[in-house]
Amino acid sequence: MKTPLLLATALSALVAAAPLAATAAADPAGAITADLTQLQTDITKAHDTLLADIAQISADTGKHNPSALKADVQTFRSDRQTLVGACQADMAQLKTDLQAAKGMGPASSQLKALAQSVRQLAQQDRSDVVSAAQSARAAIQALKAQHSSSGGAGSSGTGSGTGTTGTTTTKS
Repeated sequence: MKTPLLLATALSALVAAAPLAATAAADPAGAITADLTQLQTDITKAHDTLLADIAQISADTGKHNPSALKADVQTFRSDRQTLVGACQADMAQLKTDLQAAKGMGPASSQLKALAQSVRQLAQQDRSDVVSAAQSARAAIQALKAQHSSSGGAGSSGTGSGTGTTGTTTTKS
């Protein structure tokens, strides 16, 4: 009894989706606009999530809690991988739609303005995340240096504190 209802629901969903697919193929500008809007949404989500992760890393650095710090760094890496993957998928879809629209005529000024807006958003958001990550990395390095000098292990070197050391850095 449930199978016919499920089939009817699936069929109605397919019938409803068919015009949307045809519209996207018939209106490449609409598809590009949708791609840019999705990309903008995913960039904003990545920015907000990664900044929150970095803020948590910075907070735990101040608390001198290595286990929480390791968990926070792992969360940041996991979130970054997921969110960057979503943005890359959005870019791939945008490139596909741009390629399909290539022969359809010149892009509208609205599309160009939206594309420029998304590009600027991406640049600014990336800059914000990189800056915050560098600050968090510096705080972690300072904590490691403080920990190694207070523990006495590995603190035999003298110097100004600049240059490279044998410590391992985290990727961000």
